[in-house]
This record gives sequence, C-alpha cells and structure tokens, in this order.
Amino acid sequence: MAKGIIGELFIFSVLSLDTDGTPVAVLTPTIEVFYFDDSAAKVNVVPIATPMASVVPAETGRYVYSYTIDAGLQARQQLYAVMRGIHPVSGDTLVTEVEVDLFDDTSPSTSAGVTTSFIGPDNC
Repeated sequence: MAKGIIGELFIFSVLSLDTDGTPVAVLTPTIEVFYFDDSAAKVNVVPIATPMASVVPAETGRYVYSYTIDAGLQARQQLYAVMRGIHPVSGDTLVTEVEVDLFDDTSPSTSAGVTTSFIGPDNC
C-alpha cells in the first residue's frame, strides 16, 4: 500500500516481469485510477486504458504515470490503480493493482501517518 498527499503529485510505477522474474517490455502499458464515493459508486479519475510512459532513462519493463491527487478528495479515502500490459510473447494480460491511502498535509502528524506526543519535565 502506498501513501499520497491530497493536492500533491503522485507517481504510479510498475515493473512488468516474466514468469521467471525477468523484466519484460509489455505491449500497450495502461493505467486506470479510481476511488469509491460515499455511496460506494466507482469514480474514475484516470480513465481505463490511459497510456503509461516508459521511465527515463529507459529500464526494460518499467512504466510510470504522474497524477496530481484531486484536492476535493478526503483524508483516509483510498485511490485504486489498475495497471495492465500485454505480454509480447504469450499475449497474456499482466495486471498490477495498487492502493493509495490519502492524507491531508495540513497537519504534520496526519501526513506522516503517525501521532506525535512530546514528553518533557511538565508531563512526567
């Protein structure tokens, strides 16, 4: 699971591997990003089959997609990404799914995912 800050850039990354763990350059690497609203309806923020880019410098099988997390989303919501690519030999669809926990950066303790407490002489 990944963590993203509302209103900030998030980079989705995938490394496509062959059955033996070797990186493979897939055909048509794509991504879909969505969340579920309060009524459990799926809301697409990046449409299905949106192309992903190869990383720079090039690395076999690694693709990325940059997305700025919508400022209208709420802390503790989750984004979901489904990344797909077609294996060039077998024709199988390789699928990778990622969940992103969303945080608001207005509070340092919220954006870091931890709660801080300071203990000093007055608190002992």
